[in-house]
Amino acid sequence: MQTASPTLPAGTAPAVAPGSGPVVLARPLAPAEAAHLDRLRAWLHDDGVDVRDPQALDARWARLLATHAADAPPPAGVTAALGIAVGDLLVHAVPDAVWMMCPGPEGATPGVVAGGRVHMPVLAVLDAHARWRLRTPPWTVDYVRRATAHLTAPAPALPAPALPVPTGPSDAADATGTSARPAAPGTDGTADQTRPDVAPPAAGRHAAPPPATGWEPVRVPTGSSPAPVLPTRGRRGAQPSAAASAAPAPSTGRSDAPPPASDRPAPPAPAAHAVAAPADATPPPALLPDAGPTAGPGPLDDPAPTSLDAPEPVLPEADVVTASTPVVAPVSTLTPEDLPHRPTPRVQDLALRALEHALEQALADERGVAPFVLVQDEDGFHVTTFAHGSAGVAEARDHARRCRLSAAAVGWTSPADDTRPYPRVVVDASAAGQPGMRVAHAFVHDADGGHEVGGPEVVGQAAPVL
Repeated sequence: MQTASPTLPAGTAPAVAPGSGPVVLARPLAPAEAAHLDRLRAWLHDDGVDVRDPQALDARWARLLATHAADAPPPAGVTAALGIAVGDLLVHAVPDAVWMMCPGPEGATPGVVAGGRVHMPVLAVLDAHARWRLRTPPWTVDYVRRATAHLTAPAPALPAPALPVPTGPSDAADATGTSARPAAPGTDGTADQTRPDVAPPAAGRHAAPPPATGWEPVRVPTGSSPAPVLPTRGRRGAQPSAAASAAPAPSTGRSDAPPPASDRPAPPAPAAHAVAAPADATPPPALLPDAGPTAGPGPLDDPAPTSLDAPEPVLPEADVVTASTPVVAPVSTLTPEDLPHRPTPRVQDLALRALEHALEQALADERGVAPFVLVQDEDGFHVTTFAHGSAGVAEARDHARRCRLSAAAVGWTSPADDTRPYPRVVVDASAAGQPGMRVAHAFVHDADGGHEVGGPEVVGQAAPVL
């Protein structure tokens, strides 16, 4: 088997010795990581796939769907190889695009970064695994087009919000050391709903007193066009409803796909960093007979979630590290593994699906997403929406508790306040009777419409939803 890329250049930036620089959002590939990507490229090339043609990748994807049952072990090696081929197309098409190791939900994962904008990567390998879990129809043609636009679009300028300037009598109050800030809100339901299950903090730096009459969307006076939203923003390729999860399938040569050779070797086993994707919560049955190549081994098994006798109290949001802007790299960020009680893979997947839905709705409506509940049963995913406001959040939580399912997610919009300059969509997800996880994503509306601010973040542990 070849050990070098047979077609497109890898575009990998030179590796940097560990500890030789500051903490950043992405790092160059190590030699062993670059060699592993080359092995997957070589396998796909030997499989007879024209990796320079997105339609050829779509045809191989369609054949993979046809030869592997949904309840069979996932063909992680083939899926990762196709994701790397998609990333190579982006490296070939976008100037200054390179492969780098970027943060992912299960650790470092390969991503394509252009122009040094490490806060705007394309995680094609993770996206390929997400689309396999959803059994998405052929998707690479449209994905390459949209990802190329994402990598080449100018990043929107997001100026820091102006701080309030004291005028009039408040100047005298400040001079005497008396604060003119209004008192913290009470329990009338108008407080910041980012932490609906925790008592409001004392007035001060972390006080969140939005007006009782509602909030106005933040508008940024910029003439630049926002970067287009990627198909899954590098996390999950799912929308809550089954109808929305199927993207339009471009015209491909499905029926012209060459039949695989029976003696073709299996793809190399994907490394943990190359195929990081949560495993299904249910044990897979035996693999059905496959006319295609033998699939590589699946990703490493996730550690079993810790069993609990009693739920832990919810951590205050101010005690966790978060990213607040799209251009400043945080010193560190939480991951599900950092939580005292790690959510199960199913709960993590449900939380990210709900966050995808919430952000899509928030970008289309200046009011943000209305409170909602996302659940999954034998018929698929279902969303129930409630009225905007704190009363709607309470109704959504009551509805989740009454659904009597094994897991659920509740989402809502948290308005901007004196500690967060942009509104956010927030999601709590948990299994029944277990502490869950809280995730969030900031957004903003300007003259060009709504667009994301930064990326998704794990806020911390959440109280049980069920």
